[in-house]
Parts: sequence; C-alpha cells; structure tokens
Amino acid sequence: METSSNGRIVVPLRVRGLTRSVALERGNGFWRSRSMIYCGFIPMRGAGYCPESTVRLRDDIEVFLRLDDRQSADPEALGGALKHPACHTWLGVNATESELGHIEFWLATMDGFCHLLARGDAIEGMLVEPMYRWGSMGVFDLDTFAYLTMREAPRGDDRTRTFELGVCAYGPQGEQLADRVTEQIRR
Repeated sequence: METSSNGRIVVPLRVRGLTRSVALERGNGFWRSRSMIYCGFIPMRGAGYCPESTVRLRDDIEVFLRLDDRQSADPEALGGALKHPACHTWLGVNATESELGHIEFWLATMDGFCHLLARGDAIEGMLVEPMYRWGSMGVFDLDTFAYLTMREAPRGDDRTRTFELGVCAYGPQGEQLADRVTEQIRR
C-alpha cells in the first residue's frame, strides 16, 4: 500500500462545550489547521461522555449559566451576583464580527468557563448585555460571573460595521474577575 506524506482530515472538535469542525492538512511533517467553522453535533455517549448542566441564576428572570466538564456552581450565590452593580470594562479593540472569530477559545482555557444564556426581560430590561441574542461566553467564580459583551463602534472609511469588545461582570469580586477576563482576551 502506498502512503502519502500529505493529506487532509476533517474532525469534529468539542472543547468545554464549544463545537467546531476543523480541517487539518498535513505537510512538512506536521498537521496545520486550514479552517474552523461553527457546527453542532451529537455529543459523545458512553465512557467519554461529558455532561453539560444549565444553572438558572434567579427564578424571576431568564439568566442561565451552561457548564461543561463536570463543573458545578451554586445558583443561589451566583444569582446574588445580580444584586451587585455591573462592572463594565471596554478593551479599546474594535473588530468586525468575523474578526472576532473564535475568541471564546481564549476564555475556554480559564477555570470556570461557561456560556451565559439570557432571554426575555433579562435582555430587554438590559440587566445583561451579551454579545449575541442567545448569550455569550463567560467565566464564573463562586459568587461572581463575567461575560463578553460588545457595542457598536464608529465605522471605518470603508463603512464596515465594527464593534468594541468588552467584559461585563456581576458580584462582589466583579472588578477583579473582569480584570482577569480582560487580561486573558488581551493576550
């Protein structure tokens, strides 16, 4: 049988609840990613199964944290975080939606990585302002959580729609957690 030193493989990748289809090409003795696109697939079952859980932060508002990798959280403590004023940090980095790309993978390396999900009054009343309509990526720590947000930035000369990336945190340690997430994103 003849083998080739070059080739391509497309694999489903799941990292802490983030799912992508990754195309890798082999050349010069190593594999290099050529593309990574959003996708959904049926999670693994059996010996490699990794459960996902959703924690509702308060009964009166639809704000949830989706956790992966067998993480656990105290819903009462995190729900109490919403009683604290929001701590916003704006990074001063403007990008198009496509340039934001897969920034959530930078957060996935942090302890307490989660997905913030919000609906209804939580968004309409601007209690939380996630990056997207469904929610955003975030990080939690005991009684505090932070998530990515963005706001429209001035358009450039080519009139392309751009956004400034930010971090919003709630809880008694909101400022410190916002700083940690900001530092991670700036890296």
